[in-house]
Amino acid sequence: MKRKRESLFLRLEEPTEESVFADFEELLLGAWANMRNFSTGDVVALAKGYFGPAVRADLSRAKLVNNSLGEANRKRVRKAEQRRRDALVVAARLLRETKSLRLPRKKSQLARRMHTELAKNGGKPPPQRTIRRWLDEIFPLKKYRLLH
Repeated sequence: MKRKRESLFLRLEEPTEESVFADFEELLLGAWANMRNFSTGDVVALAKGYFGPAVRADLSRAKLVNNSLGEANRKRVRKAEQRRRDALVVAARLLRETKSLRLPRKKSQLARRMHTELAKNGGKPPPQRTIRRWLDEIFPLKKYRLLH
């Protein structure tokens, strides 16, 4: 028994549990009436035939959502983490080269120097405020004073 095709809206709509079981019960009763020796294996085969496409459709829908939204977000996060790592490499080099930047209250000056260095390397550097936040994560105020 071939089911007629539903509209795209109805195929994308999430089926309720009641509707799925009602459709399956109708299919099972129809098959039961047509067969004389109906066994458990027949029920399993019928269930696989009925629920298999539904499960595949749900998995493909989930995969499509994951590929479109999830991959874009992961790519954006990876790019931001790479920019942060590059900035912190520049900060480590500047702190090694210039001892005065290790002193307390020099975080803004270090952020300005990092901003100019990152601009020289190409691309648009992050704002100085963002750089200062990254430095706060690495050098909290108490630990930052211990470096000098």
